[in-house]
Order: sequence, then structure tokens, then C-alpha cells
Amino acid sequence: MATGMVINIDGGIKGSNLIIWPKNMGTTQQWQLDGLHILCPGANIVIDIEKSKTVSGAPVVAWSNHGGLNQQWNIVPKLR
Repeated sequence: MATGMVINIDGGIKGSNLIIWPKNMGTTQQWQLDGLHILCPGANIVIDIEKSKTVSGAPVVAWSNHGGLNQQWNIVPKLR
């Protein structure tokens, strides 16, 4: 990811796409790892694979936390 770019909720509401955007410290750019969920506390939503799609290129969106597998993430360190 380019320097100064972050994950942002495009539109700031549930169902919005996630985009890479210049950092501006807005509430839709602040994320925290909460167990297996990546949560945006300011918007009270998590990162979600739209409709649990399993195909390459499936949309990644902001959605209410329902505990589904499509909202669970495992952060893995980059190997050198």
C-alpha cells in the first residue's frame, strides 16, 4: 500500500465498498482488530466479504457484525 493511503469506507455507511484513500484521520478510516473481526468503531461496522461470495474478486464491503465466516479475518505476518 502506498505511503499515506489507508482503508476507507466509501460513503461511510453499511453496504459501502471499501476503498484505498489518502489518510485524513476520519472515523471511517480508523480500524481495530477485535478477535477475528476488523472493526471500524466510529461506524460500528466490520469488514465483510459481500454475501459470503467465494470467488476471486468478490466485493469487500462494510457491514453490521453478524459473526459470519465472511467477516472473520486472520492477520498473517509477511514472510521475507
